[in-house]
Amino acid sequence: MNLRSLGYRTHLMFPQFDGMVEDRGEYIVVRTPDNPGFWWGNFLLFRTAPTEGSLENWKSTFEKEFGPGRMTIGWDVCERGAVEPFLADGWSLNESATLVTDRTNPPPKPNDQVEIRPLKEDEDWNAAIDLQVLCREPWFEESSYRTYRLAQMAQYRKMQKAGRGAWLGAFSEGKLVADLGVFVDGDLGRFQAVETHPDFRCRGICGTLVHAAAEYALELGAKQLVMIAEEEGPQRVYESVGLRYLETEYGLERP
Repeated sequence: MNLRSLGYRTHLMFPQFDGMVEDRGEYIVVRTPDNPGFWWGNFLLFRTAPTEGSLENWKSTFEKEFGPGRMTIGWDVCERGAVEPFLADGWSLNESATLVTDRTNPPPKPNDQVEIRPLKEDEDWNAAIDLQVLCREPWFEESSYRTYRLAQMAQYRKMQKAGRGAWLGAFSEGKLVADLGVFVDGDLGRFQAVETHPDFRCRGICGTLVHAAAEYALELGAKQLVMIAEEEGPQRVYESVGLRYLETEYGLERP
């Protein structure tokens, strides 16, 4: 399945592992049956950007595939397109930077006080879920967000067991203070969900963890590493270890 967007191409490695990805020609249907609350695991990816006439067609197409309810749509070109009719209809626009590199360097101020290793037992995985729930955006309700992350982490744990990558944690005196995932499909590696405990930020932990994860993925055979960074995320930290902006990924969602 040929995709132009490197962000979406690496995004699909996760539903392709234990979900469903179906090519309809004009668009691709992505389903993650084990995690129905994962909006970007159950969405449509159109081949072209939206035009002035796309709104009603894309809505009816989504309802045909998923039924009525929330809607999540992306497109496989790195251009904004005619999103204004969607915004007027109550949709939100997602704009994310795709950062890439084929090698990384240590951060300017590495933290050598933390232990970085893959998660192991249930205790580790539960601690990672607790940290992700703590660091969630304020508009997410805690209970539903925890349900979503439980299902997500179950998938990542299966991928780690299958040798496709790992979920790495940074531990300070035995306490998990930061975590992220890195997974590989062929020669592409993809980072997932970087989180740092609020009490441990600005200590060089995030950059140290990203660098360690990058080295881990390169050892697994990745030739190019991909990070999707939200506009308000720590993009400068990622750039400090060698990741560079490539393109912008776009998507729309409506509750």
